[in-house]
Amino acid sequence: MERNRVAFDRSEAAFERNTQAFERLMVGFDRFEQKMDEHTIFIRDMNRRAEVFLQKILADHEKFMVKLEERDEDAT
Repeated sequence: MERNRVAFDRSEAAFERNTQAFERLMVGFDRFEQKMDEHTIFIRDMNRRAEVFLQKILADHEKFMVKLEERDEDAT
């Protein structure tokens, strides 16, 4: 009977340690999710900026090509 009680107490202590470890993991997971949300927002913003930048480059290129065509027409 004493051995069963000791085994039960050890099992109870192990369960408590596992519960604490689980709680620490959940806190870490919550931090990870928060950072993931922040990174998702950052990536979305960077993609928007890249799109605006690319549109400006394409617009400037189009203007440049029009000026080249006008210059070539004037030269002939």
